Amino acid sequence: MIQKDDQTIPLVYAEPRSSSTGSVTVTYETYVRPHKKKLCSACCGFTFLSTFLLVFFLMPRSPEMWLKSYTPVQVSTSGATWTETFGFKNDNWYTMDWTDLEIGVYFCDSATIWGCYSEGSPLVFEGSYENPETDNENKFTTGSRASRDVELSYNSVAPASTLAYMTTLCASQGYIIMFSQASVVGKLTNGRSFGTTYLTQAVLVDCS
Repeated sequence: MIQKDDQTIPLVYAEPRSSSTGSVTVTYETYVRPHKKKLCSACCGFTFLSTFLLVFFLMPRSPEMWLKSYTPVQVSTSGATWTETFGFKNDNWYTMDWTDLEIGVYFCDSATIWGCYSEGSPLVFEGSYENPETDNENKFTTGSRASRDVELSYNSVAPASTLAYMTTLCASQGYIIMFSQASVVGKLTNGRSFGTTYLTQAVLVDCS
């Protein structure tokens, strides 16, 4: 059986050419083998695909922060305690450094969550993250395309009148409504900074 090689592939017309030798001019036609054109097309396709993948993997993606869970609130006329857990996600292919995580929690004097975001709501809890892995500095990291949970526990900073009202609501209905305002700064290890990410979320919290 004869195997097909470069010499057995039919030639395809390419373009006319001419050559001069002394007083004689010879005009001839050139032909190329189809596989050379296919090779050129393959190179172009590979270049396009490589560029697309490079842009896809290196394109910066904004960090994500959300309120993942929280405990029932413990409240009395002398004080209150509460714990929240936040989730943080890095969708980039570089490590993300998170810093300056700050949270303020406000008491919502409203019967529904929808009427919660009003100015003048009393501040009940506030805090910042202290990472035991970094000598209690307010920073942490997430690896490439990774997520992390951060738990924060608060003691009340509310005035006595607010605590008294919260205690009354807990006794009468068994829950109160609060909303958290959180902020954090995210920066990739390749130098790309996303600035500050903000989160505001109202929650109905059971009383313990």
